[in-house]
Amino acid sequence: MDSFWDRVKLDESIKLLFNNLPGVQVFVKDMQGRFMHVNDEAIQAYGASKLEEVLGRTDHEVFGPKLAENYIKSDEDLFREKVPQTNIIELVRNRHGRVEWVVTTKIPLFSHQGDLVGLMGTSQNFGKSQKNLQPYLDIAPGVEYMENNYMKSFSVEICADLSHLSVRQFERKFKKTFLTSPQDYIMKTRIQHACNYLLKSKMGISEVALKVGFYDQSVFTRQFKKQQGLTPGAYRKKYI
Repeated sequence: MDSFWDRVKLDESIKLLFNNLPGVQVFVKDMQGRFMHVNDEAIQAYGASKLEEVLGRTDHEVFGPKLAENYIKSDEDLFREKVPQTNIIELVRNRHGRVEWVVTTKIPLFSHQGDLVGLMGTSQNFGKSQKNLQPYLDIAPGVEYMENNYMKSFSVEICADLSHLSVRQFERKFKKTFLTSPQDYIMKTRIQHACNYLLKSKMGISEVALKVGFYDQSVFTRQFKKQQGLTPGAYRKKYI
């Protein structure tokens, strides 16, 4: 743990600040996804009684595979792109053990030599800010439809209709909430599910492509490589 902090541009005064942010979970991870520091709010939310119970653990160990899956994918994107991720909407366990919607921001952490060594992030309950939550509530029916039907031919018109909005209104509110278009969101969702099938099943590449909504394997391979930096076959080989 000490060697990590020796390399990171972060001093004790910043750690003190972490513990004086009511309602905000703060976390720091290394490149292996291990928690290097969390604030008091996060310690309680993670079901621990002291910092030492969290240090060195991963998302899988703290949250279980169902929640950890998306966190890890988001971390990998940040490590690859080396740019901050702001206003990510995701599910996180709160101090009462319940899962709730939060808005998360993550930034890459660099050593004094400029090397990427990890990330730091914050998560805050949407309920703390109705202004932030409202755009999501407006499009929630459409987002739910997208999550349940990502493998089908996508129609923003259906999503807008379910949300009782015009297509233009839906797209504007969607981008404000998720910082991306509905079309890009669907594509990322398909690739995310494809990653799961590649690692957790014995399905062939073409079968995985069809399973997540691609009817052309070459398009699937191109989109997968665009997002993951590897072809589906190379991804499976690297992580299994």
